[in-house]
Amino acid sequence: ATAARDRRAELADGLSRLLARLRDGPRHIAVVGDAAERAEVLTAVRSAWPAAARTAGTGLAAQLPQPVASQAWTTATAVSYNAEVFATVPLGHDDAAALAVAAQMLGHGYLHPKVREQGGAYGGNAGINHHTGVFALTSYRDPRLAETFTDFRSGRAWLADIPDDERPLREAILATIAAVDSPASPAGEAKARFCADLKDSGPERLNRFRTQVLAVTPADVRRVAQRWLSGEGSRATLTSSDLIAVSGLGWDAVAL
Repeated sequence: ATAARDRRAELADGLSRLLARLRDGPRHIAVVGDAAERAEVLTAVRSAWPAAARTAGTGLAAQLPQPVASQAWTTATAVSYNAEVFATVPLGHDDAAALAVAAQMLGHGYLHPKVREQGGAYGGNAGINHHTGVFALTSYRDPRLAETFTDFRSGRAWLADIPDDERPLREAILATIAAVDSPASPAGEAKARFCADLKDSGPERLNRFRTQVLAVTPADVRRVAQRWLSGEGSRATLTSSDLIAVSGLGWDAVAL
């Protein structure tokens, strides 16, 4: 109980410091609506938030994550939610496209059959967040725990040694392009473009990314897997106290 209170206090302190950074940081406003109402809406916004008219057009940049110790949180559940993550590269890096294709190949070619079909989880997947540079292997509503992290390790080894087979590569490339080009509502597209421009991931950079994705080879996938996904990542699970106790992982657990 004392450890749980200490962790909650640590979390609260971190959130307070984050709030202070947000309050002190530059502000940017996106107004999405009909052109006929533009003048009226801008007047209302400037009246309610005078500082908005003086905000400089500075960009946003996220710091790449740093590795952390393996963590377990426990609650009343009969299944586990597992994740292993690696700090890789953001959009714009030469390896970003190959890592995106690698995530598709790992998720569909290995984790789905191993973790979902054979392991019984509701889902097993891999993905990369290009804004934070995080490459994640995850399982959802998973009846297993330690065995899934073994599958994560085996999956990364499998990825680093994939054969020169064009079919799964083409499928992964098409899935990567489809994810980039997934449609949204007009308002959603406007909001996404606003945020993308602040993070220097607008249309020009996305077009370069598409070109790089189309040029990815099996050798590229093997190379980025060996470079960025070797060793052990930062691991975490949300599970029950009974499951973590019998897992053999030896992680400290925090009750939620």
